Amino acid sequence: MADVRLSYEGGTVRIEDRRADSPASDAPDPLADLPHTEIDPRTDTARAPAFRYAAVRDALGDTELTVEDAVLDLPDLALATTYELREYQADALQAWRDAGERGVLELPTGSGKTVIGIAAMTALDTPALVVVPTIDLLEQWQRELETEFDVEIGRMGGGEQRVGDVTVATYDSAYLRADDVGDQFGLVVFDEVHHLGGEGYRDIARLLAAPARLGLTATFERPDGAHEVVAELLGPLVSRIDADDLAGEHLAPYDIKRIEVALTPEERAVYERHQETFTDYLKQSNIQL
Repeated sequence: MADVRLSYEGGTVRIEDRRADSPASDAPDPLADLPHTEIDPRTDTARAPAFRYAAVRDALGDTELTVEDAVLDLPDLALATTYELREYQADALQAWRDAGERGVLELPTGSGKTVIGIAAMTALDTPALVVVPTIDLLEQWQRELETEFDVEIGRMGGGEQRVGDVTVATYDSAYLRADDVGDQFGLVVFDEVHHLGGEGYRDIARLLAAPARLGLTATFERPDGAHEVVAELLGPLVSRIDADDLAGEHLAPYDIKRIEVALTPEERAVYERHQETFTDYLKQSNIQL
């Protein structure tokens, strides 16, 4: 029997000490110094937040303890895609892989972030969860995945709650289901990852044990500083590509112009009412622009 057993339980990793003999009182105990853990008084066993699974696993690998790892028991999917990455997409994906398959890619709208996400899934061949903010994006990802992959595509959102080999979920559905499905994916991709900085949505990443984590966005930094929390949960910004870098060759040339319009009194009243709703929300959410 292994010295230590790791298992997933309700959004946490349970670290069970199975050693027959306790360490000598004058000898250091590697479990006592395990990072990101605390003792659960209900079971007298150590636990760590699920998102710390990779760190705990790696720390145990540096000890002489034998480990039974039952956190994830996932199939190899042998995924393949017809997409060929452009050079900047391949560079961004490689930067993520070089960072330990953790981190955020910032690319402009229209640069093919979905293609990079699909390439990441193909590279890892593990069950994956894609989290998106809207039903429109959920359906867009679902169509792309069903076209590219010959595996079951699950969906959580828009009235459906099906987990497949690769699953697409809205942030709202993932928030409700994360602790139930937290041990079913080796990779999680957060599209429009700046949404993950919201107070409630952070729990999605905290409750998932997936070691590989990829964030995709056109605007990583948030005025309220919540991108720092995203970096803790997924990894840092590992690649940034500006729209100007791609304009002309990969993106259509563009100009930004401000056009002022005159409002009627009725339109002005509607505008100010909606503006007040917006500013009240910012104050309540402690967001500064």
